[in-house]
Amino acid sequence: MPPNEIMSWTAANAQLPHFGFWDFSVGHNANIGGYVLDGYLHGELAAELINQIAAGRQPDQIHYVSDRKGRFLFSKSGLAKWNLTLSDNLVKKSNYTP
Repeated sequence: MPPNEIMSWTAANAQLPHFGFWDFSVGHNANIGGYVLDGYLHGELAAELINQIAAGRQPDQIHYVSDRKGRFLFSKSGLAKWNLTLSDNLVKKSNYTP
């Protein structure tokens, strides 16, 4: 199934608030929020590894790379739907989507 259909179905049928791990999964009729990772940054990291291989470096010589930095992202409509309020500290650290 397409991911958007799954997220919309979950938003319509979930009996508890639901949170996500990826930035693209947070929004109206989707996950309410979470500490998310950025798919774009993952792509940049993958491109760096591919460039090293294209330049002749052997894959077994390349160290594991991971983005260890996420961000708090919340859907305003999701928070309102579930009547959730974030702590003042979390409000200051968060980004929002409709």
